[in-house]
Amino acid sequence: MKVMGIVDLSTIDWPGKSATTIFFFGCPLACPRCINKNYIGELQDLSRKQIIDIIKENSKVVEAVVFSGGEASQHATDLSHIGREAKDMGLMVGIETSGIYPNNLNLMLESNALDKVFLDVKGPLYEGGLLLKQRTGGTFEDPALPIARSLTNIIRTGTPLELRMTVFPDYPNEEEVEKTFRDIGTIFLMNKRKIEYRLLRGMPIDGDFEPLSMQEIADMAARIEEHLWGLSAKIAVGSR
Repeated sequence: MKVMGIVDLSTIDWPGKSATTIFFFGCPLACPRCINKNYIGELQDLSRKQIIDIIKENSKVVEAVVFSGGEASQHATDLSHIGREAKDMGLMVGIETSGIYPNNLNLMLESNALDKVFLDVKGPLYEGGLLLKQRTGGTFEDPALPIARSLTNIIRTGTPLELRMTVFPDYPNEEEVEKTFRDIGTIFLMNKRKIEYRLLRGMPIDGDFEPLSMQEIADMAARIEEHLWGLSAKIAVGSR
C-alpha cells in the first residue's frame, strides 16, 4: 500500500481522541481544492505488517487510528485486516472517506473493522449529480449515487457517522449545507441511527483565496442549527 504520510499523534482527525492518522495515496476523485492532493510527505510502500507494527508502537500513546487519504477505502481488504488488528489492541478505528466506493466501505463495515465513519460530502446529494460532479473534478458522472449507497450501508450496519462539509468562501453556500445536513440527518433520524455534524474551514493550497475565519464558520453553524431544530442537530466546527 502506498502511504503518503503518517501522523503518529493527531488530536484533530478524530475530535476528542488522540489518534494515529495514516494518509493513503490515491483517489478516484479530482476535487480542485483537496488539501491533501499536494501532500509533500515521502511516499512509502508499506505492507500490512509494517502498518500494523507502526500502529502497535503508537498504541502506547493513542486511543484510535484513522485511515485517511487520498481515498483509504481503495485498500478495503488490507484495511479490514488492519482495522481488526488495531481493535484487538484496544484502539478505536475510523475512516475518513468520500463514500465513493460503497462496496469497499461495506466490506470494512461488515468485517467489523470500523467504529466510526467520517464522511466528507461536497454538496446536496438528492438534487441531481451535476453540482457534485463539478466539485469532485468530473471523474464520476453522478457521484451522488455511490455516496448514497455508502450512507445506506452505514445505516444498515449501525456504524456511527460524522457528516462533514468543508466550507470555502464561494462554496458550499449556507443553503446547500443546511439541505445536505437536513436530507441526510432526517434519514438517519428515521432509522434511529447516530449522526454528528461538523463544518470544516477550507484552506488554500497555493494562497489562491482568503479562507473564512473560524468565527464565520461558527456563526454559519449556529444559523443552520436554528433551522434544523427538528433534528436536534449540534454542528461542531474545525479546520483542515
